[in-house]
Amino acid sequence: MKWFSARATSAIVPLLLLFTFSNMPYAEAAPIVINTVAELQAMNSVGDYVLGRDIDAAGFNFIPIQARDSFDGTLNGNNYTISNLTISWSTYLDGLFNDLRGSVTNLGIVNANIGGDGDFAGTVAGVLDGGTIKNSYSTGSVSGHAFVGGLVGWNAGGQISQSHSSASVSGNAYSGGLVEMNEGSIMQSYAMGSVTGGVDYEGAGTFVGGLVGANDPGVTMRGGSISQSYATGALTGTSGYVGGLTGQNYGWTGLGGNAYLASITNSYWDTSTTGRSNRTGTVYPEVYTNISGTQGLTTSQLKSGTLPAGFDPTIWSATPGQYPQLRLSATEPSTTELSATTAAILSNLDFKQPGLFSGKRYRARRSSE
Repeated sequence: MKWFSARATSAIVPLLLLFTFSNMPYAEAAPIVINTVAELQAMNSVGDYVLGRDIDAAGFNFIPIQARDSFDGTLNGNNYTISNLTISWSTYLDGLFNDLRGSVTNLGIVNANIGGDGDFAGTVAGVLDGGTIKNSYSTGSVSGHAFVGGLVGWNAGGQISQSHSSASVSGNAYSGGLVEMNEGSIMQSYAMGSVTGGVDYEGAGTFVGGLVGANDPGVTMRGGSISQSYATGALTGTSGYVGGLTGQNYGWTGLGGNAYLASITNSYWDTSTTGRSNRTGTVYPEVYTNISGTQGLTTSQLKSGTLPAGFDPTIWSATPGQYPQLRLSATEPSTTELSATTAAILSNLDFKQPGLFSGKRYRARRSSE
């Protein structure tokens, strides 16, 4: 009987362990923590990254991360900032990332100086190529030849939400306070920086917008939408190409007569600070568009302490004397979390195998978290 019990135990225990772990939530490997500007520069084109502290990039000769490739991973700023980022790449795609196909969240880029004479420049990315930016912001300045934006130069089918920029924007041609070319979606965001645009190669005026230079479904036919957003920055450009919210808002029809609309809903601009009474430039008429709940407001109206119509009060807050502000979003965890129940199970198991779960970090989540 003792022999049977020992044999039975040796057979049953592995089965119990197998059953236990097969029903546990899978714990992914922890993201790579970035603590220095050198580590930031060395990020790969894939992988999950998280800032572990504020990073000062002053004096560092920074080039866009994976400057010859796209970034398909994730960067969680963890509500930390990258300050004094200076990039003068002088070619296509200037920004922290040149071509962002992954995601950036909870990141602040402070006192940036993004400059050069190339096309597609922004503090976070030159091009947002189907990726996402959420709960992120920038200050400083951005300049370039064409397609220059405070956050992103060209939003090519990506999604920008709950983000903002007060960076000043200056382009020889085509400029926008948050994004220049928007062929994706922008929602619950704003721009407060000044925007200056010049002329194109042939000397013609180019689009300048307080929030977006040109809002267009684009060749991707994936976007051209703006919602619950506003702009306040001073605007300078060629008459007829400048709009308080967008320089151009233009949809089009494709094969078979299908319409691809440029959409603006529940979005506003400050007519006093932008110096513009018109929503968009007047050179090209707004055709194939979907526009609703959008108008210019005075500074006193935007700072009245009441949210503009259509703004979600769970996302936005209103204080008298201030422009609408985004409510703080929850910080994404920087370590892999297990529930308290699962952590208790792990703590009571006697693992004889060395190295089990090696390379992963866990933190028990308290019930109050």
